[in-house]
Amino acid sequence: LRYSGVIENYIQAKDYNEFYQKHAKKSSELDIKQNYVYFPLHLQPELTTTGFGGAYSDQLDAIDRLSDMIPADWKVFVKENPKQSYKQRGAEFYRRLSTLGNVVYIGKEVDTYWLMENCQFVATITGTAGWESITGGKPCLYFGLPWYASIPGAIAYTPTIQVNDILNTTINQDEQSRAFSAIYRKTRLGLVDRVYRSICHDYSPEKNVLRIHNFLYEEILKKPT
Repeated sequence: LRYSGVIENYIQAKDYNEFYQKHAKKSSELDIKQNYVYFPLHLQPELTTTGFGGAYSDQLDAIDRLSDMIPADWKVFVKENPKQSYKQRGAEFYRRLSTLGNVVYIGKEVDTYWLMENCQFVATITGTAGWESITGGKPCLYFGLPWYASIPGAIAYTPTIQVNDILNTTINQDEQSRAFSAIYRKTRLGLVDRVYRSICHDYSPEKNVLRIHNFLYEEILKKPT
């Protein structure tokens, strides 16, 4: 880190804190009884948006689509990610967000499950909130490439989709269970990111390499191990 870089990071962090304090709403400032879509922001930069976000690696593009598609008396509640820092949260982010009159920016400390419980549906790029929503019986509109896309209740965004298409979605738990089982059968044991070693009991680098090797050999080369 050069001295100039340290100064730049400090200024960006200071600006982010000021923007956040100015715009983020507290739970006491929210009208939870009105109709709204809940959109919890992803931590950025991260694979969840940069890679799996597809055409919507910029979350504001997805929020803009939501803002256009909902009825005039609805809101989009956008909750900031608890781990988010100043990265990708500069002045331009807040300027763009403020141009959307039916979007409410919500602080990190507001309970996500409270917002999820009272919303009409959840919207996300690829977030875990989508999985929590559909398994709780509430549909989720997704914009990216989430792993749960084939689970009933998860609905892909298209330019022609209507709010009623989402609200009229029926969720059958038996069908969800079968769809999840089909995904789970494709998974294999193994660790592909060292950051998770601390929560992997009895981790062995040799066994892990062998597992990854066998998976790649079997699934990519289509040869039995």
